[in-house]
Amino acid sequence: MVAIKLFENARLLISDLRLAPGQLGGAGRHDFPTLRWQVGDGMHRLEGAPPAAVKDKATFWVEPGQPFRVENCGESEYRQICWEFKCAPQRSEDAVRKLLDNAKFTTDVGTELLFENAYCRVWDFCLPPGGGDPNVPHHHVLDYAFVYVAKGAPETASLSLTEPTSRRRRKKKKLKTRPRQVSGSSDAILPPT
Repeated sequence: MVAIKLFENARLLISDLRLAPGQLGGAGRHDFPTLRWQVGDGMHRLEGAPPAAVKDKATFWVEPGQPFRVENCGESEYRQICWEFKCAPQRSEDAVRKLLDNAKFTTDVGTELLFENAYCRVWDFCLPPGGGDPNVPHHHVLDYAFVYVAKGAPETASLSLTEPTSRRRRKKKKLKTRPRQVSGSSDAILPPT
């Protein structure tokens, strides 16, 4: 089993779990509330259950104290990105709703919302090469961490919110693919591996 720590701060631990065919891995007991996000289709057997297909982008929420032992029953690598939330949510549901409702632009920061609870909102970012409109902004009102698992290099655009709308210009730039941390948030941009 190979589990690589991608990012950690006081609030969040992100790791990349990869299992070869026939290999057993996961956690006998999760210490923190954990979101497990499937990367690629696979076939797994959870402890005490029959083998089951698992689709790309499937999410599994695991409460503290619960196990998530898994065997790769497929013929190719099994991969999950694991997000361990090391402390309680910093905002109430009402506070989060107010932030979302008062955003200047859409808070749909991805192409599909895969999972949501008091700890996190999990968005998929799936665009074809050259896809997306850099003139349609979105607004991050919550801390975020971003794990890039696709081949290639992501691009982003920045928008000045201090200039009048008619003078706003978007600048495209390549995202850094080395981990970074921004003071005061759980912001991380992580490379594909």
